[in-house]
Amino acid sequence: MIEDINLLHKIEVPKDIKQIPKRSGIYFLFNSGMKLIYIGETVNLYKRIIEHLPTTSFRLQSKSSFENEVKFISFIEVGKEKLSKIEKKFISKYKPFYIRSVSSYLRGKRVEFDKIE
Repeated sequence: MIEDINLLHKIEVPKDIKQIPKRSGIYFLFNSGMKLIYIGETVNLYKRIIEHLPTTSFRLQSKSSFENEVKFISFIEVGKEKLSKIEKKFISKYKPFYIRSVSSYLRGKRVEFDKIE
């Protein structure tokens, strides 16, 4: 459980999905036990988070187990110019499961999780 991530925006998916703004920010994906599994950055929180959810995809069978684990979402709004810097700080501090599991393979390369085979 993450105590110091502001869970003011604790969104249960899919029922509360419309509460997510269409602004830039950092998002945090949690499983049903509130374990942090992923941190990401985006210029449109709503659009990017929707892409992570299997219930919004017509290709449900092709979604990874990562996406099927997402039960809660939190986010902070951040200006576009600070996204990468703040995301890296959160990832370094919390080491979410799916970032940590691929970090040695990526060696600092910037890629989207769902593009990793």
